[in-house]
Amino acid sequence: MPYRFFIWLAYIFVGFSFIFGLASLDPNSGIGTNSDLEAVMEFNLLRAREVLGFDYYLPNPSFFSGLADLLLWDYPVFEGNWGYIRTFFLYPLSLIASLIIVITITPVILSAISTVRNLFRT
Repeated sequence: MPYRFFIWLAYIFVGFSFIFGLASLDPNSGIGTNSDLEAVMEFNLLRAREVLGFDYYLPNPSFFSGLADLLLWDYPVFEGNWGYIRTFFLYPLSLIASLIIVITITPVILSAISTVRNLFRT
């Protein structure tokens, strides 16, 4: 199979995950009830904390939990027999999208490591 086919599957994965994520959010609920998905949809990666008048930022655990929910298609839509669609269609789609990300980013990381290593050669 050509590489371009997998890229289109990755686009489908991203599109489906955000569509299902937005459909799972309840607009009538109070703020914070859907905190995991809200953190992902708002891209709320860091939380600001204040201690003794100083602000510092920590990673938001709800964001990473929401990413895991997106990757595993953990939505209330897939209850009952709809779980079969998640298992046989959407899990392989998640696997393919994850592999595309790893295959795409690995050469960038290796070239960065090589560049840093070449800087320190004598």
